[in-house]
Amino acid sequence: MALASALRGVGDNRAAADLIRRTWRGKPFDLDDQRAMMSRFGDVLSVDDHIRRADMLLFGAQGPAARDLIPLLPEDQQALAQARIAFRQKSPTALALANALPPSVAAAPGLAFEKAAHYRRAGLDQLARAELVRFPREVWSDEMGTRIWDERYQLTLSALRNGDSRAAYEAAANTGLQTGADAVEAEFYAGWIALTRLKDPARAEAHFKHIDRVGTSPITLARGLYWRGRAVEALAGVDAADVFYQAAARHRTTFYGQLAAERAGYARLDLGKDPATGPRERARFEAKDTTRAARILYETGNRDLFRNFVLGLDDVLDSDADQAMLVDLVRGYGDRDTSMKVVRAAAQRGFILPDRGYPVRTPPEVSNAPEPALVLSITRQESGFDPLVRSGVGARGMMQLMPATAAATARRMGVPYAPSMLDEPDYNMRLGSTYLGSLISTFGGSYVMAVAGYNAGPGRSTQWAGFCGDPRSANVDPIDYIECIPFSETRNYVMRVMEAVAVYRAKARGGSTPLTLTDDLRRGVYTPRASQPTPQPTPVPTPPEPAR
Repeated sequence: MALASALRGVGDNRAAADLIRRTWRGKPFDLDDQRAMMSRFGDVLSVDDHIRRADMLLFGAQGPAARDLIPLLPEDQQALAQARIAFRQKSPTALALANALPPSVAAAPGLAFEKAAHYRRAGLDQLARAELVRFPREVWSDEMGTRIWDERYQLTLSALRNGDSRAAYEAAANTGLQTGADAVEAEFYAGWIALTRLKDPARAEAHFKHIDRVGTSPITLARGLYWRGRAVEALAGVDAADVFYQAAARHRTTFYGQLAAERAGYARLDLGKDPATGPRERARFEAKDTTRAARILYETGNRDLFRNFVLGLDDVLDSDADQAMLVDLVRGYGDRDTSMKVVRAAAQRGFILPDRGYPVRTPPEVSNAPEPALVLSITRQESGFDPLVRSGVGARGMMQLMPATAAATARRMGVPYAPSMLDEPDYNMRLGSTYLGSLISTFGGSYVMAVAGYNAGPGRSTQWAGFCGDPRSANVDPIDYIECIPFSETRNYVMRVMEAVAVYRAKARGGSTPLTLTDDLRRGVYTPRASQPTPQPTPVPTPPEPAR
């Protein structure tokens, strides 16, 4: 609002009006700010502006702000808004309100979205998918895009669970999303289904190609390039695909970068070193306004502002040395959790810090212990090696053990247990290593199922094998199992843990290790006997995604 006022102050009323309309239509601020903006700038806002804003708000979490706009809408749009709100509130009158709408709004994209969500929750997937053709093809805000993709993704999953690959593809394709993480996910799943389920590599390649245009992070780019290589390989052979595998392999510490490197013929992962940060570099870094501001925030007790500020610096610092020194600054204040977030933010821009980004600690010795590289990778992903971290659901310590899991593990080990003991690093890692080892044994040596089970529970690992295919079967590609996991957190978790295993092996071996991610993913694989054919995917329900 300040900028709009300033533009008016210098007489640029057209620019001010354009800014006001863009903000009104695309920014989901709350009721108080909405009323303030309406009071100051309502004279330049049209009925169409109010219709667009109401539509955008009804896709988000600003219900009070949306309801406050209803009196400003035409009568048919008021009825549409009331019907959409009824669907959001799961009112039993929602369908009746929708069926009573006048023809001018009966086919509104926002209504189709709410009806699809209603039908899906009721288990009426065919009716839900029928609404997809009327879904919005334009997105006014990031929140709107996320809700549209989330609903499409749920319909994609339900179709996959029921073995309807064509319906799954149609739910994931042609979303209208153009930018951001949701557009990347939509293009990926459309391409993945086209390649692995529909056996249509040409169509798949077009989707994977689009990821290269909308993705930005090494993780995303490597994923798109690897799968584009797979599609091109199916179309024209491995030689034609090599250019894509080579490009993905540049992102050497990522899951798909390592898989692509193996396909491109690379035998080893060579880590390299963190950048040099001598006295001259540190003096230059400390002289930066951003560095001084960060220190002032922390040292004046503004810890939350400090964390938010340093996590925003990844877009400002333009060298690996500056990124490394920012990690040192945060870690110097004892904030391990934030320092690991800084490391990950730097990695998203392509700044890899093998020393600072992958802390090392000798895991305690336990019977049936997993390899140290896997334990360290789990610990890095769970807590960033902060022994005092607690999750929102109560997991504690280095390996983020739930108290009930820790107590049961301690009983099996015959060692004392108290919840407060989970804050002690060695004790926590001793129990966590034992529990992880038991999962690996339970799943016949499979790292993939054990790691997924560590995050989401072992029962879910088994359940997902029912409709994704069992990754221990020689007839199933374990990469497809991972990408089929319906929980985005667990999918990401498995990839981040498995990619870090090679990094930790390299650190233990002087900075270099053989590339064996493909073999690691196939640990525990068996060849089914002729009398025991591989179980085919079967429809099974999916429980709600766990909060961690």
